[in-house]
Amino acid sequence: MTQRITDRVSVVEFREVASEYCALVERRSKVSAVGLLQEVYLLLPKLALSGAKLPTSDRGDLFENDAHEKYWKKIYSRLGKKLADYNWYREVFDPQGKDKDEPVAAHLSDDLSDIYCELKGGLDVWDEADAAMRRDIVYTWRLMYEIHWGEHVTGAFRAIHSLLYDHIDGEDEFPIGLRYNKEIGEF
Repeated sequence: MTQRITDRVSVVEFREVASEYCALVERRSKVSAVGLLQEVYLLLPKLALSGAKLPTSDRGDLFENDAHEKYWKKIYSRLGKKLADYNWYREVFDPQGKDKDEPVAAHLSDDLSDIYCELKGGLDVWDEADAAMRRDIVYTWRLMYEIHWGEHVTGAFRAIHSLLYDHIDGEDEFPIGLRYNKEIGEF
């Protein structure tokens, strides 16, 4: 018997990480900006790896994801306020491009909101979805990882790394990194 694409270990693991990420964004008001950055910093590589491991399939249609319309503006605004001075960074959209793109201002609130919305729509309907819809959700998660939210993951990770290890000092005036934060426990 052939295993359904939606029952593969890579899909189960991806859903777990995606759920953890969405839950973190939803409880953002309960942690400080630095605590949020530290937790997101630990989740983004897991999202990138599990997104890359999602199965590819030519047997899927784009899932109609309405999460951007439902959530994006509110999440973007609240994350922007939460992150305040930590929100913006410089980004080059195609580091391999021949056109010598100039850096532009990017916002962690945009990255984190876009990732959230790309994941949340499928997670919201997964339990009630039939096999065909689940296949479409996985197909869409994978496709959008390749062309959209994967870029947000890598851009945000690099920006947060810079913040934690170069720009946000702890009480001892050394970069905070992932040192103990009483809000989220030991690392």
